[in-house]
Amino acid sequence: MRRNLAIMITLVVGWVFAGLLAGCGAGPTTVPAQSATETQVAELVSRLESKKEDERERAEKALVEMHAAHISDIQAQMEQLGPEGRSRAQRVLGKIAADAQMAHAAGTLEPNERDKLRRLHIARPELTRAFFSPDPRVSIKTLRAAREMEDPDGLVEPLLLLGLRHGSQKVVFAAAYAAGSARYRSDRLVDALIALLVAADRETWQRTWYRAGPRSSALTILRVTEALAAIGSKRAAAPLLAILNRREGPTSLRDASIAAAIALTGEKRAILHLIKLLDRTEVSFRITGRGPRDTMTTCTADSALMALIKLTGQDQSSYGFSPAARFFSPGASRTRYGFASDEARAEAVEKFMKWWVANQLKPEYVGLLMLDLPDVGPDREVPRRLGGPPRPRRPLRPRPRDH
Repeated sequence: MRRNLAIMITLVVGWVFAGLLAGCGAGPTTVPAQSATETQVAELVSRLESKKEDERERAEKALVEMHAAHISDIQAQMEQLGPEGRSRAQRVLGKIAADAQMAHAAGTLEPNERDKLRRLHIARPELTRAFFSPDPRVSIKTLRAAREMEDPDGLVEPLLLLGLRHGSQKVVFAAAYAAGSARYRSDRLVDALIALLVAADRETWQRTWYRAGPRSSALTILRVTEALAAIGSKRAAAPLLAILNRREGPTSLRDASIAAAIALTGEKRAILHLIKLLDRTEVSFRITGRGPRDTMTTCTADSALMALIKLTGQDQSSYGFSPAARFFSPGASRTRYGFASDEARAEAVEKFMKWWVANQLKPEYVGLLMLDLPDVGPDREVPRRLGGPPRPRRPLRPRPRDH
């Protein structure tokens, strides 16, 4: 554990931390970090075993504020301490590691987000150090708590941005969950969620969904679309439409979650794109519910139709969707949209198109132009059992003859 902390700390030079987070200290230290000698460090380490609580706290604070400058001296002296002293020394090393990691991460942020991180570290140092802990479980706990805490100045947003780029998928889930509070709505946060969604959608959805685990791209998509739906930023409409336009295999939850997020952006220009998707019925497949009446088929067109109904303010109950629309996915409830028969689907599409012809000249729809959709990757090959081309067979290898 000590070696891991030391490696993490030495990766970040001390002056980087001092430059990026200058002014984060809460007052003068007992021994200035730059002028401290090995003897002075040894004295501070020995005070970690003092009988006076305030003296132990001051020594711990002074050692933390030395950050990476004297880490080797602290490690050398802590071997001479008792159990309680070594525990405090380990806590000091953990705080130093978190501060060094924070300094490194701050360099990847925009100036305004970096300033928010600096102010958050001044106001809540225990929160930032918990997030940058070497233990991902501590980071996850911090992000979950951040969703509920009061943050009128939006200082926690940099932690969400960094969490969405974290190496642990569970931390990423926690950051997306915190973003779902809809308290933070900046363009950078929306762009970070979209980038994560695009990356997850490029993976094999069918394989990762049916074997959903902590690194499943399917769960990432559901978490991220839930956050984007809560934020409701029109900035997300174009990339969400581009992802929905990609031809996929049996991905009813993917399509439904993305379509729901598009509807909640309120972007009326998405209507023209969604109407084009009403022809996408070729990848329809069956879902069986709890009873014989709960069986339905679903496809991309069904999710697009539901998004159109919500964007135009209509009542979805009048369109004849199947009562088997409610399902439960790992970790959260989700809604899939489908119909009991192809005839019911055709009637619903025809009903919407009649409504659109009668209402498209209203002021809120006149002059709508299609959005410029970003490139999110090529279409996927539809599996053969869903109407796609057959897979090429591998040539048989000749068996070696026995000599």
